[in-house]
Amino acid sequence: MTRVETADRPTIRQATPDDFPGISLMQQTWEQEQITHGQTATDMAGLRDQLNEYFLVAELEGQLVGMVAASVHVSEGMAVIPAGERYLAINDLYVCSAWRAQGIGRRLLDAVLARAEAQGLQYQLVYSATKDLRRIMRFYESCGFESWYVQLYRRTPRKA
Repeated sequence: MTRVETADRPTIRQATPDDFPGISLMQQTWEQEQITHGQTATDMAGLRDQLNEYFLVAELEGQLVGMVAASVHVSEGMAVIPAGERYLAINDLYVCSAWRAQGIGRRLLDAVLARAEAQGLQYQLVYSATKDLRRIMRFYESCGFESWYVQLYRRTPRKA
């Protein structure tokens, strides 16, 4: 992948095992932020299992400031992806809080989608457990995604 870096523009590149400590730290921070429902940091073995051409990081001056992890699957038949069709599933997309709202998430997503399209994958799917659904929906819709379905929950407080 071609690298383009300026003082304030992170490099987007494929993740390597050397990035695991920084990725793990980002995931732990993500977990501590409590911005998602039920998402937890991945251990080192899990990171090794996820490492593929669709696992990218954003790096600035030797520090990781964002990441996207995706994987290829074969559809068993969905309302929006025909049976037998290969598709890219976006598993994680995270940008450190100090670097949000600067286009890094969009650049990470664009880069992973470009790789998928270059491999002939016509379909991309994303699931989110975010607590800020409206903002995330706006973000993904601005990137060309359409909603397929929404699942909501409600918890009734227990009576004493």
